[in-house]
Amino acid sequence: MESVQISTSPRLSQQDRRQSDRRIIDRRLHTAEEIKLAKLCAQAGTKFVGVQRGVPESNLPTLVLFNDDYGSTLALPVEDFNVGAVIVKAAKSNEKWRRILGGSR
Repeated sequence: MESVQISTSPRLSQQDRRQSDRRIIDRRLHTAEEIKLAKLCAQAGTKFVGVQRGVPESNLPTLVLFNDDYGSTLALPVEDFNVGAVIVKAAKSNEKWRRILGGSR
């Protein structure tokens, strides 16, 4: 299982961003961590939305946000974030939407 560390590291240079995989990476992604998370989401067949920073003093974890096939935004704590967990969470959400919409997708 691949671990992802979230930091407040400086943004990537323009040249580094140009060299990234533009089919997976949105131009709004700037940190190396965001690029890595976006690639993991792409491997799981979902779209990376962003990172919601946690508040350690309030015991609120940092969350990785991603969309299911129906556009619902889902979240996983960064500590639990991996391709398998994203696939499972998105599949459960997609199944709920299929039942609600009568299997239209």
